[in-house]
Amino acid sequence: LALELADGSSLKIAASTTVQLRESKAADPARGEDRVVRLKLFVGRILAKVKKAMSRQSTFNIEGSNAVCGVRGTTVSGSTGPEGVEFCNYDGTIEVDSGKGPRDVPPGHACGNDGRIHILAEAAYDQWRGELGEEVFERRREVIRDAVRREIAADVIREQKDRRGQWDERADDLHVGRTLTDRHGYRVRVEESFGRPTADTVQVTILNLRDHR
Repeated sequence: LALELADGSSLKIAASTTVQLRESKAADPARGEDRVVRLKLFVGRILAKVKKAMSRQSTFNIEGSNAVCGVRGTTVSGSTGPEGVEFCNYDGTIEVDSGKGPRDVPPGHACGNDGRIHILAEAAYDQWRGELGEEVFERRREVIRDAVRREIAADVIREQKDRRGQWDERADDLHVGRTLTDRHGYRVRVEESFGRPTADTVQVTILNLRDHR
């Protein structure tokens, strides 16, 4: 089922879906009225292609059982499942409030009633493949590439920190001063330290201080 709303936005409703159009009002600048659209999704799946808002006061909200999605102008889907409702953002920006404060959800990501943001699963694209343009799929590929790059960068940083931590532990050991007694009975203070003049060079310094010298 397909609907065109008063503000020019369109709505696709999947089979076995129960959704209620609670309010649909187009903006009327001459009368100082802003767009107001409110949908309530009870069960099933919907896809909304929302016209860009004319003002910051315009609202286009999709309500789920335990979360609300605010849309400024994008292609967004809402679906219900065992864990509640989930809103998927294909382009633009949406805001999801699951009772833990509103969160901006970037393109290619989804957010549900738990308030966590994650990359859209492939199934989120497949179920609306006939309605989504090729640019949406290209954006998904970009999102995945960015995520891979961030993960690689995070791995490199973690590895550097691990190496630095191991190095610091060795450095702490080498910088600890020790007081010993030699075979002649004299007390000897041993100070050990190291440096790294270059990336592939380690410099170790050992200083012995004896009471009788």
